Amino acid sequence: MPYIGTSPSNGVRRVYTYTATESQTTFSGASNEGSTLAYVDNNYLDVYQNGILLGSADYTSTNGTSVVLAQAASVNDIIVIIAYDVFSVADTVSKTDGGTFDGAVTVSGAFTSQGIDDNADATSLTIDTSENVTLNSGNIIFGTASKGIYLGVTSATASNLLDDYEEGTFTHSLTNTGATINGGFTLGTYVKVGALVFVCGAVVYGSGTASSQVFLSGLPFANAVHSRSHSVMSFEGTVAGTTVSRTARISPSSTTVPTSVSGGTGGSNLVYMGMYSVV
Repeated sequence: MPYIGTSPSNGVRRVYTYTATESQTTFSGASNEGSTLAYVDNNYLDVYQNGILLGSADYTSTNGTSVVLAQAASVNDIIVIIAYDVFSVADTVSKTDGGTFDGAVTVSGAFTSQGIDDNADATSLTIDTSENVTLNSGNIIFGTASKGIYLGVTSATASNLLDDYEEGTFTHSLTNTGATINGGFTLGTYVKVGALVFVCGAVVYGSGTASSQVFLSGLPFANAVHSRSHSVMSFEGTVAGTTVSRTARISPSSTTVPTSVSGGTGGSNLVYMGMYSVV
């Protein structure tokens, strides 16, 4: 479908005004406005002489750059030529109805949006007037492993990088009791935030005999290599018939914790909670 005008930025019509010399018939080049006469289709051209609209038989316009009068103008006649250029709109996206860009889009100025549409089924991300970013649904997924978020800073500061969060279960046991763990009490739970690991669980064994130091074993991550000062584990309950109520530390590079029980006979019913660092 044809539309009138070359572009919204240049308007839909161009006006060229000329002041004729004696017996002048051809009008081209720079006009009184300083514009050079140019037109695309002579069907979209109006020519006025001293305010009177000329008919198509009164002039010739065929080459796109000049208009030739059939009858020569008098000196100081005012010739006004109005050109309406014609173009066809193709490969565009409608301002009103929207559409789809198949290629990359580059915006050199500010970009204003009411939201970012994910596959046309939801507005997943919004940025308000205070520059707060809201994720309306779904999760943030990094395309590369070991990436994270710098919190509380405006630059890539290593100490502010949160690049690890994990939660889950792990299989624990009590070593050196000579008994079998009761069903349903094989798993502990953990949460790991950065380098810190938080664990808790309960271990229930049938009757057994402890002949040496009893350890809680099977922590999900090894403790840091350099010191036990970054770890603490609290126990409450019984191990091999012996009451335990204490706080222990995890050995460096270890996934086991001593319970303080080195001997005894009987059942084990122990709950624990602790925290340690992996670096």
